[in-house]
Amino acid sequence: MLDCASTYFLCVDIRDLNGDGDREGDDFAFRRRLVAESGVAAVPVSSFYAERDMNALIRLCFAKPPPLLHDALGRLADWRERAGLAA
Repeated sequence: MLDCASTYFLCVDIRDLNGDGDREGDDFAFRRRLVAESGVAAVPVSSFYAERDMNALIRLCFAKPPPLLHDALGRLADWRERAGLAA
């Protein structure tokens, strides 16, 4: 995770998560995989760059009601376990 002082968004570096399970290897492909497998949506940071050269980050919004955030955290934890990703 990257520092996120004074914001409602958290940028996550996905380089260590974007391996064998994602053939395309970029933030758009990872975001599609994340939504399909966990039900949690993210924004590919490269969508904010004309050249799309910043493609190892996704952005999560946490300006949501606490119950929704807790549900999303549970979904992400379950997905991480099913995907065999290290804690």
